[in-house]
Amino acid sequence: MILIPPALQPQTEIITLEQYEALSEDPSDDYIKKAYYYENYGVREYWIVDPKRKTVTVNYFEKNEVSIQLFFESAIKVNIYDDLYINFSDICKRLSI
Repeated sequence: MILIPPALQPQTEIITLEQYEALSEDPSDDYIKKAYYYENYGVREYWIVDPKRKTVTVNYFEKNEVSIQLFFESAIKVNIYDDLYINFSDICKRLSI
C-alpha cells in the first residue's frame, strides 16, 4: 500500500482566477510530485488546463503518455472514454476568453 500525503492525494482541483494568476510561470514541483503519486495511486488520466496559454497538458498513465501538451484550437480526446472530446476553442468563445 502506498501512503500518500493528504496534500498530494488525487482529487478534483479547481482554482479561482486569482489563484491561477498568482501561480508561477514555471512548472511546479508540486505537479511533478502529484503526477508520481497519481500514477501510482491508480489515477488513469488527468489534465492541466492553462487558459492563459490556451494549452492543455494531458497525463494519460494507461498508455504512458505523460505531459503531452495540446492547444485549444482543436477538440481534445478524453482518453479514458471512447467517444468524449472537449472543444476548448468553443468554451473560450462562449466565455469570451
